[in-house]
Amino acid sequence: MNLSRIRRIVQIGAFLLFLFLWIWSIPFLSLAIPSDFFFRIDPLLNLGVLLATRSVSRTMLWAAGLLLATLIGGRFFCGWICPLGTALDLSDKVLHPREQLSKRNYRQLKYYFLTLILASSLFGLTLFLFFDPISLLSRTLTLILYPLGIFVVNALSSLTAPLFIKIGFDWYGSYSQPVFECKSSIITLGIILLIIVLGRVERRFWCRNLCPLGALLGFVSRVALFKWVVNRKKCDGCSLCLPKCPTRAIEEDFRLLPEECIQCGICSAVCPQGAIEVRVRLPLGPQPVSYSSSRRLLLFSAAAGVGVVLALLARVKVFATRGAKPLRPPGSLPEGEFLDRCVRCGQCLKACPTGGLQPVFWEAGLEGFGTPRLVPRRGGCEKECNLCGAICPTGAIRHLSLEEKQSTKLGTAIIDRSRCIAWSQGKVCLVCAEVCPYGAIEVQLPLRRPYVLAGDCRGCGLCEQHCPVEGEAAIVVYPEEHEPG
Repeated sequence: MNLSRIRRIVQIGAFLLFLFLWIWSIPFLSLAIPSDFFFRIDPLLNLGVLLATRSVSRTMLWAAGLLLATLIGGRFFCGWICPLGTALDLSDKVLHPREQLSKRNYRQLKYYFLTLILASSLFGLTLFLFFDPISLLSRTLTLILYPLGIFVVNALSSLTAPLFIKIGFDWYGSYSQPVFECKSSIITLGIILLIIVLGRVERRFWCRNLCPLGALLGFVSRVALFKWVVNRKKCDGCSLCLPKCPTRAIEEDFRLLPEECIQCGICSAVCPQGAIEVRVRLPLGPQPVSYSSSRRLLLFSAAAGVGVVLALLARVKVFATRGAKPLRPPGSLPEGEFLDRCVRCGQCLKACPTGGLQPVFWEAGLEGFGTPRLVPRRGGCEKECNLCGAICPTGAIRHLSLEEKQSTKLGTAIIDRSRCIAWSQGKVCLVCAEVCPYGAIEVQLPLRRPYVLAGDCRGCGLCEQHCPVEGEAAIVVYPEEHEPG
């Protein structure tokens, strides 16, 4: 079995593992492999959070392990393990079966993008970790494919139920259909479609030219111990390897760039002379570069400057809705720390059983884009659920026990008496009091009007979810710091 076939098997296995952990992350939290395994080993996510929070956690050791492995074996993660890279390999073969080689070289773009991300993270803006491949793929699955998958499963279940009943197997089940806010889903879909379409310019365009994680691993790979090299004594200059390299890591002069090589071994498989081989290369002395160092420094400085400016603009709540403050999930860190740690992966959105957790658009400004918020009108926070904290890969939402979660106050429900049926129309309506799991709504006689006991209210929003008034509910949960006008 050649190296290329082994790589394909490992790629498929890693991709299936990613899907397995994404689908079954809640029921299998006790597995030896943690549900957030791919987030833990992602050095870009961990480095971005470290720069933003100035704190280190034990889970970052997993990412340090991947960096150490990269120092030994080069940028193998991109070619063998990365689930987004595997998905792009598949989509490129299906949608772009003929390899297109761009006449221009864009590969330096990913290093400038990486500089922008790290500079903005240093000043507290982790928004650009939005483009980390692990976070990006997880968010795409959650916002786009997960709702579609549930719809298909429910439809098939509905169609097959009569057949099962007819043969005596009385079974029928359906899952709650998740619905996420359209604007965030459209942006996520647009990003992933753009990445796929760019494969028409050249295969793995994202991996070659834009991926910030690939840039970080490529930077480390420059001093890797084991490297693929072209043996000039054996090479006859046939050039068969040049169009086959998925990242254009082989220059026209047959110099193999370790920072671009993803250790796939395709070049070695197609070389008729066996001139491409792995050698031990100790990183002694300066590494050669193929472009102007002064120009590179200028562009890196410009990228860092843009990142810093964006971070500062985000801190002054550019584009934020005036007076708005998102209702965060239970266990969320204080707002500043929460924004520094959240990587917009969408895991908590998928875990929420009521569909109440939704991605923020501009409600929290630029720095809050894509972060989760509770929208009680869509779904409240169930008393017996603490899944969002259990699944959060960065600790932006703390994993609370059920007892701790039930004593956590998200906000306070306030009744709009001009809209409330019991107050404005004098009719009997006890829905909010009946659904409140904390007994925080009291109905007082003789008029039977509801009153919120602010000290007992946890802000779960179930009252807002079930309020029968059409449109905006007559009882609304506000965060603690918000003062309704």
